[in-house]
Amino acid sequence: MKRHGLDKRRILRSKAAIAALFQDGKVIRCPYFDVFYLPSDKPEVLFAASRQFKTAVDRNRAKRRMREVYRLSSVREHRLRISIIAKPPALSAPFDKVIRKFDDVLLAIPSAKKHD
Repeated sequence: MKRHGLDKRRILRSKAAIAALFQDGKVIRCPYFDVFYLPSDKPEVLFAASRQFKTAVDRNRAKRRMREVYRLSSVREHRLRISIIAKPPALSAPFDKVIRKFDDVLLAIPSAKKHD
């Protein structure tokens, strides 16, 4: 049976890689989240929440929502390090709208491809 979770090897954990991502990477901003990206040899992703969230409950909920958006995204093939930083409107927006916006943002990155 196929697992539907996010592969743990795709989670970005290295402090040096995270620092390089924020220092040297490019950013795409939208109302629901900011995406920092940098070309890489393997796909890795970091989930974070903006400091604009007032409570830990909201921050954690936003990060869970962004993980699910990434998992359900139709853009599968990319060789990027990505950081998704959730903003407060991501919690109140319709989920399908957030997914579509995430797909649009990833497709704006030259090395990302849509998976049919």
